[in-house]
Amino acid sequence: MEPRTARIPPQLYFLVSAVFHYLGPAFAVLLFAQVDVLGVAWLRIASAAAVFAVWKRPWQSFRQLSVADRRTVLALGIVLASMNVCFYLAIVGYLSEL
Repeated sequence: MEPRTARIPPQLYFLVSAVFHYLGPAFAVLLFAQVDVLGVAWLRIASAAAVFAVWKRPWQSFRQLSVADRRTVLALGIVLASMNVCFYLAIVGYLSEL
């Protein structure tokens, strides 16, 4: 029996990814008037983590990793979160100059 995900065409993954890729910053710009930059980044990271956790249950795979691989995964998460914060800081800096 093939897994459910094998029946989903790869184009659909791309389309959903593109939608979230562009909608995230678009909604973030709207939130900047209400929430600080770090708050917006936290909301985006936490909501993405929640969706991913429900969809893929990553803790099952994480337990099987070696200690070095766990550190690598955590470091990648920290780097991506930092990149997101820097991106939002740049957006806010640009908007403040307008």
